Amino acid sequence: MAKPKIFIAYSTTDPQFLPDQRERLRAFAELVENPHARALSDEEKRHYIRDVDGAALGRTGKGLTHDLIDAARNLKVIGLIGSGVKDLQPEYAMDKGITIFNTAAGFGRAVAEYAVALMFLGLRDIHYFASRMETEKWPKARRPHFDLSGKTVGLIGLGAVGRHTAHMLRGFDVKLLVCDPYVPQAVLDELNAESVDLETLLKQSQIVSVHCGRTDETRHMLGGPQLDMLQEHAVLVNTARGAVIDEQALAERLPQRRFIACLNVFDKEPLPEDSPLRGHWNCILTPHGGGQTVDAYHRNSVLLVDDFIRFFNGATPHGLVRRKQLARMT
Repeated sequence: MAKPKIFIAYSTTDPQFLPDQRERLRAFAELVENPHARALSDEEKRHYIRDVDGAALGRTGKGLTHDLIDAARNLKVIGLIGSGVKDLQPEYAMDKGITIFNTAAGFGRAVAEYAVALMFLGLRDIHYFASRMETEKWPKARRPHFDLSGKTVGLIGLGAVGRHTAHMLRGFDVKLLVCDPYVPQAVLDELNAESVDLETLLKQSQIVSVHCGRTDETRHMLGGPQLDMLQEHAVLVNTARGAVIDEQALAERLPQRRFIACLNVFDKEPLPEDSPLRGHWNCILTPHGGGQTVDAYHRNSVLLVDDFIRFFNGATPHGLVRRKQLARMT
């Protein structure tokens, strides 16, 4: 049996697809590789993808257009590093009989850890003390601090990252509230979590962490009226998608200093220098990249290669993306 031919859109210097896993895939398949230390243009992709059986895309490898899918006449499967499939034109690809899988599970743990870390920053002001120690002998607290233990934590969305976050919080004896109409009751039972509507979650939680995708349903889900429901001293964490929060409404409320916002994602990225979110001590801003760890790169690389091998050996990829999931994915 001839080896399958797989197009690798990531350059050989891209840290997100590790060399040892590239070589493991090379032993299984004939690789068509990006020879440049940069992302490929659509025209370049057209050249490389025209007669391959599989394609590794996403992240720096970016996506596909309808024309590129049409040009890839032998394409049977697309593997994506990460979770967001929108740039692959997934409905169109599936209509053509192309299987899609992703490595969402690879980033989940790292992003969840980042979300929990932001909770601590919001509760304890650790970043403030660390920076002040450079200029002051012994800085004093500028606001009340709180434990994570024993608090009520509300998770908006319980996908891969949300579930990892819930598991990590178990050791802190928190009460978990979840707003996610799609999560099975069995999963809630396993996590000892309670399913509630958004209003209840916002009003009852001392910490609110966003873990849902960006869809028509979730865009600006947290607008002015919802932000006004947050408790005084609440911590609002977003490591999911920036557009879930109405940033203008948030910026208008930050001067009130009722709650702390800890944001790792934004509606427009990079965050503009003149963003109204900047300049508030109660709004902790970090660049989008909560999942960017060496360990996550390793997990993603292994998952990508594993699922290409599974597919071409006639098995179902572990990270298979199904059509019914697309409406909730970004």
